[in-house]
Amino acid sequence: MIHIDLLQATNHQYGIEKLIAALKKRSLTLLNKKFDLARLNILVKLNAIFFFGNAVMASLKRRFGSRLKSLRTGRGLTQEQLADATELSIESISNMERGIFGPRFDNLEKIASALNIEVRQLFDFRH
Repeated sequence: MIHIDLLQATNHQYGIEKLIAALKKRSLTLLNKKFDLARLNILVKLNAIFFFGNAVMASLKRRFGSRLKSLRTGRGLTQEQLADATELSIESISNMERGIFGPRFDNLEKIASALNIEVRQLFDFRH
């Protein structure tokens, strides 16, 4: 059942990547079966959920990137200086600031330390 797959994927043990994988798997399973109106309706709903999940993740990455750039420039640091301080590549800093990639957990601590802030402040998008 779809609601069970979604429930399992959204459990605290799983992240958005697991949810997306579960949705893709369920969509492929439905595509390999004979279509009827009920299956088509389910597939449309899965597609909408999949799109929404990707949109939420992309928005979070962009917001985080904008916040990171604001904090970095507010402290007068270049991407190169932040990269050196965090032992990350300039490309990694650039990709995070542009919302292409999100940071790994261990990198969050390095970034916060280099900016002399708490990790939670990296996610304070009100500024």
